[in-house]
Amino acid sequence: MRNPDKEAVVHQESLLRDSTSKRVATRLAVAENSETPPGIIERLAVDPSKRIRRAVAVRSDLTRTVLNKLASDDDRDVREAVAANPATSREDLIRLVGDPHPHVRWKVADNPGCDENVQRAICASPDENLRFKLVYRKDLALDVAAALVADSSVNVRSELAFETADPVALAALSADSVAKVRAGAAMNARTTAEQRRVLARDRSALVRSALVRAVTLEEEDLQRLARDRSVEVRWWMATALITPPHIRAILRQDPDASVRSQAEHPSC
Repeated sequence: MRNPDKEAVVHQESLLRDSTSKRVATRLAVAENSETPPGIIERLAVDPSKRIRRAVAVRSDLTRTVLNKLASDDDRDVREAVAANPATSREDLIRLVGDPHPHVRWKVADNPGCDENVQRAICASPDENLRFKLVYRKDLALDVAAALVADSSVNVRSELAFETADPVALAALSADSVAKVRAGAAMNARTTAEQRRVLARDRSALVRSALVRAVTLEEEDLQRLARDRSVEVRWWMATALITPPHIRAILRQDPDASVRSQAEHPSC
């Protein structure tokens, strides 16, 4: 007759024995086993093999103590796994924002535990790419969004202008001093009719070109842009599938041959 308690004891003893095996593959199997008890996992977290420590670092059942230890591991892949682990504490995530390796830092921005405190630490980071990744989070704290609106990087502000659903941020970015940022706002479908009207009259052809290929415009703006002084704007308008047929008819009579050609055969 089976004795479940005895079998469990034998199984635990087998895991303990295998965790000290000289064979990496055997220890790896223990590290990946969901039934391995916390005491053995804690021991494997300092295993000489990087493969073992990486296998431990991705587990969802780790204690804060183990994750804290792994967050300082010498191996970049181990720290990267900790940065991506939803169980990693806020304190360790903030510490990893300053990690020397960019791939580790970038994982923090995607972590479900990247709360407003971690977001603020990212905003203060000199890593432009890390701040750029923060733009894609849908749970940005208001002060974090405000900080990104004022970010020193044109690329960060431009991407935020394109991605944001925050009307306050979008209003500020659509009036940014840099054309690339305003172009990002011009391609944001959440702009108001008034913002689109202003952007349609923007001094930069880059902004007007972005607008005509991304959003639906009022008739007055369509008519104006179909006769825009910039060939680039008219070309993009001719290219965009959202351009209404009656505006495309105007563009088929354009003075520029490339615009006329695009109006006849729009390619995107």
